[in-house]
Amino acid sequence: MGKLENTRLAEETVIYVKRPRGYGGGPERAIVAMNAGELGGVDEQTFKKYRDGHAGSRDELTRAVMEMREIKASLSDKKDGKRSMKVIAKVALASGFGNCQEQAALGFRFLKKERGARCVDVMMCAYTNNFGNQDVHYFLLIGRPEGVASSNVAGWGDDAVVCDPWAPPHLRVYDAGLFPHKMKETLGPFSILGAGARLNAEGKTAY
Repeated sequence: MGKLENTRLAEETVIYVKRPRGYGGGPERAIVAMNAGELGGVDEQTFKKYRDGHAGSRDELTRAVMEMREIKASLSDKKDGKRSMKVIAKVALASGFGNCQEQAALGFRFLKKERGARCVDVMMCAYTNNFGNQDVHYFLLIGRPEGVASSNVAGWGDDAVVCDPWAPPHLRVYDAGLFPHKMKETLGPFSILGAGARLNAEGKTAY
């Protein structure tokens, strides 16, 4: 896929992640998130309500992911990233609360299931959040060629596009060549960690 197609997929993914839904059978609304210290356009009481409900789901998620890792270890299974993204996305859809990891997971599942996309990564960066804590930021990279290490930013190629639904609107979709500058604007100082899940050139989950 070329840059135009990758950009179109990234824009469709942001629309999908951000579209209003009736989470838990309630009124339709956008997913509630903490973004750069802001409460996602809701009051603090509403934010805490969804955050606390999400926390219980995250406990279940943690147990599920640990079970996945045990399965992976016992069966030499390389699909742990796929299972993690599936569970994280389901928790976000159930709770209606999702920061960068949940929004990246929703986008990953959309690209896999709805668009049959190829060469898609759930990427991770280390940074210090607004509360002074070490944190990990998750986003999507569409178009990284096979054979190029996910942490090799210079090797991502001219056609790769960053898709970061959690970020402010002007930083959600951009050419991968702008990544160092744009991600610094999003997070401040950061370091690239690499990919935690990937759809390969055949559209299959590589890990």
